[in-house]
Amino acid sequence: MSNTPERDPFDVIDPEYLGMTLTIFKGDDEYEILRGFVAEVYDAEGPDDQQKVGEVRGYVTRFPHSANLANAGDSIGDDPALLAAVASEIASVSAHGAWWAILIDRIVLEDRFRGQRLTKVIVAEL
Repeated sequence: MSNTPERDPFDVIDPEYLGMTLTIFKGDDEYEILRGFVAEVYDAEGPDDQQKVGEVRGYVTRFPHSANLANAGDSIGDDPALLAAVASEIASVSAHGAWWAILIDRIVLEDRFRGQRLTKVIVAEL
């Protein structure tokens, strides 16, 4: 890390400088359909100047059309149950035959990076 001062809260981040590390781990659902993920988002204007922007947490599945998707979410908890039920419903009416589904549970941005319309950019990067 460099010794540069913290970014002014009114500085706008150039989305081209956003980076992300993604960790996918085996979920706790008894159906083995959902995998948890954590994506750490950072702003890097150079290799020695990374600043944490925030993180995204949620679940990913390769089986969005599974009849057990909602049950898998329910076996983890209330929030995953709701996310999985909605994803299952969307997959059932989708004409595109999705191979993957990303269920975003939470996006948290550091205070100084809020208000810069980064959510869409971050989700697209996922």
